[in-house]
Amino acid sequence: MTTFLGWLAIIAVFVILTKAYMAARRGTSRAISQAISGGKHQSGQSQVKTVTDFSVDATPSAMLEAAKRVVNAYDEAPRLAAGLYLKSERPDELVFAYGARLGDNLTMSVTAHGSEGTTLGHVRVLTWTEVNGLVNNIDQMQRVRDRVANAVREFNPDLPPPQHKI
Repeated sequence: MTTFLGWLAIIAVFVILTKAYMAARRGTSRAISQAISGGKHQSGQSQVKTVTDFSVDATPSAMLEAAKRVVNAYDEAPRLAAGLYLKSERPDELVFAYGARLGDNLTMSVTAHGSEGTTLGHVRVLTWTEVNGLVNNIDQMQRVRDRVANAVREFNPDLPPPQHKI
């Protein structure tokens, strides 16, 4: 019986040491990844925190229809491979997601409100994923912002680029 308890204690110590080593290694890996890819880390955090404001001479519904058309996303989540799709639609908001039926890697909203032919709106990131502390799908975030900016320019071609606020 004492031999059995001795072996059990040795196995328990081994398991605890292995778990501690793996946890330390994961933390070190994350820190090294952020140090090596510092620019990507900053860029990703900036993209997540950025809110893009726009103003157009159109109704909110017309602006959202143009954004929906220009962003050109799937109507529903792709089955397997990730893609950009329209997740939900309300009179004052479109929510685009990048992902598949198994889950989303990114969601962004385009909101529009106003009256008397002037619409104010915003593009913002709602949810995102990270790997080793680095934001995934930065290119998709920028793609949605650029396409919404193109929709804004359909109404006001002379407007300067939309303002990005962090």
